[in-house]
Amino acid sequence: MTDTNPGNALRMTNIIKIETRQASLKRRLRRHLKNLGFTKSADGLLETPGSGKDVIRSLHSIQRSDRLGQNRVFIKENSADLLKHFANGRDVDPLKIRPILQRVRANTAESDLFRLAALTWSVPVSNGFGRRLRYLVWDSHVQNVPKIVAALKFAALVTTRFAQ
Repeated sequence: MTDTNPGNALRMTNIIKIETRQASLKRRLRRHLKNLGFTKSADGLLETPGSGKDVIRSLHSIQRSDRLGQNRVFIKENSADLLKHFANGRDVDPLKIRPILQRVRANTAESDLFRLAALTWSVPVSNGFGRRLRYLVWDSHVQNVPKIVAALKFAALVTTRFAQ
């Protein structure tokens, strides 16, 4: 679009509105939180759609579904073999558990077991940053064949001190 000014000179008057990245991100975040059921209180604070485990599970359901979709091939190719190592709840007597704690190292059979176990959790595991410690808890009492009864993940706080 052009416009003529009093001196008969042409000038461009197209104004292109460019969304800032920050504004776009804020809008997307607000839309996402609204879709999850969050509301804003009268004083502007964010309110959850309720409390309890079911609400937490519901809030993470989209993320969990995405994570399962991303791991569909892994689950299909490995679950039959890996599930043999998991205890059946009917076979576990909490009073007789004899736990064996095993640290999980990367790129091992145990890391595949941990990966599958973590995919069953209703709140997805964050990849996060820093050192993550993963453990499998085996019960040596179940049918005298150790079976996995738990998988644990911890974030370790690592600090570095510089000597002068």
